[in-house]
Amino acid sequence: MDSFLSQHPEIFMAPRKESHFFATDMPEAEHLRDSEAFNALFFGVRDEVRVGESSVWHLASKEAARNIHQFNPDAQIIVMLRNPMEMIPSLHSYLIFCGYENIRNLREALEVEPARRNGRLVPKNAPVPVQLQYRDAARYVSQLKRYIDVFGRDRIHVVLYDEFERDPDRVFRGITEFLGVESNFQPKFTRVNANKVVGSLLLRDLLKNPPSWVRRIVRWILPGDGFRHGLIRRLQRINVKVRPRNNFDSRLISELQAEFIDENRQLGTLIGRDLEEWNKPRA
Repeated sequence: MDSFLSQHPEIFMAPRKESHFFATDMPEAEHLRDSEAFNALFFGVRDEVRVGESSVWHLASKEAARNIHQFNPDAQIIVMLRNPMEMIPSLHSYLIFCGYENIRNLREALEVEPARRNGRLVPKNAPVPVQLQYRDAARYVSQLKRYIDVFGRDRIHVVLYDEFERDPDRVFRGITEFLGVESNFQPKFTRVNANKVVGSLLLRDLLKNPPSWVRRIVRWILPGDGFRHGLIRRLQRINVKVRPRNNFDSRLISELQAEFIDENRQLGTLIGRDLEEWNKPRA
């Protein structure tokens, strides 16, 4: 959604996504904490009507809503929610790609959630271990209530991912009306965030965080920074493929759906939408 909002002439979106500046309850690794650096993200603002930024984990954060309100009590919040049966495997696949998840099998990754909650079996490269709690990430009711309690229902606009896929023009028009900007503007809707998979986890980790002895050898063989960094990027591209996301096994689908039936119904009541489609068996 960020890429479509940024096309609108009356909207300025921070060029850096996922700063997670307001998620102060999450580890600082890879998250922006310096206020001057955060404000610098908006130096390009001219006369746009709305100014915003996108950070996925602000929703799950227990402190972000309050921090955003303190920063700007008039802020408008856009939340995109995806069917947990799609979001969970999508998140799992993304974290594998990033090098933060070392268990390829989703069922096995879900089984170790209790251990990881207690600090065990967390990959050393995972900067924000809470992201490995897949079920918690998909329990939207408590997350959304935090924002409603702080900002009020009228300042929260909820978008359903599947509705956006079916009718992006209508959904985007609803967002522009909520923001009070020109609603007839149509962005170029192109597919973003295609599912990327890594061929070798070992090569991925080696390129992302090589041991010190490997760094020394590479610097000795390839002394030029530009050539060395170019080679690393080339190897990373070779190790990455764009593929359709494989559905996890049907038994796991049924088990997870059973877990989320009540959650989905509570969410439907909260946002005034019929989410029974999320509870139906998937093909």
